[in-house]
Amino acid sequence: MVARHPQSGRVPARAALRPVHELLDVQASPTDSPARPTGVLLLVEDEPFVAHYMTLVLSQGGYNVAVAFNAESAWALFQRQALRVRAVVTDLRLPGGWNGLELARRVRQAAPDTPVLLVTGDHPSVLLDPRYRLLLKPFSGEALGATVRQMLEAEGPFGAAEAGAP
Repeated sequence: MVARHPQSGRVPARAALRPVHELLDVQASPTDSPARPTGVLLLVEDEPFVAHYMTLVLSQGGYNVAVAFNAESAWALFQRQALRVRAVVTDLRLPGGWNGLELARRVRQAAPDTPVLLVTGDHPSVLLDPRYRLLLKPFSGEALGATVRQMLEAEGPFGAAEAGAP
């Protein structure tokens, strides 16, 4: 099943998005290089164009990306045992009952080592919790890729420290 936008029902960037069932049990094979990312980045963005852009950038960085268009759908995906979520990248303002910060809190409560990146166009003072990384809109593809890479190297169960890096 491919995640669809809750209001339009459209799937942004069919070529860039992968069905969730293809992302289940994603693991590195013996032929993968050690630098190749494993696991899934869970991207939560309600704007189809922005979701497409971010998915394209992260996919080109070698990441497997699962997309949800609201926090509740993202939480359901996160809770699936077979979906190995390496990190969560979420917009702060999302439609529905939860915002990105509520999703981040639930993720960190359930899996404290899972890195969370909050993306927002709001003033940074809205984010007072140092456990989450922040990326301000507008941003470049290079900034998104570098921020995710740095976040994964610094935190989480799949970061550089557990991969044997110094």
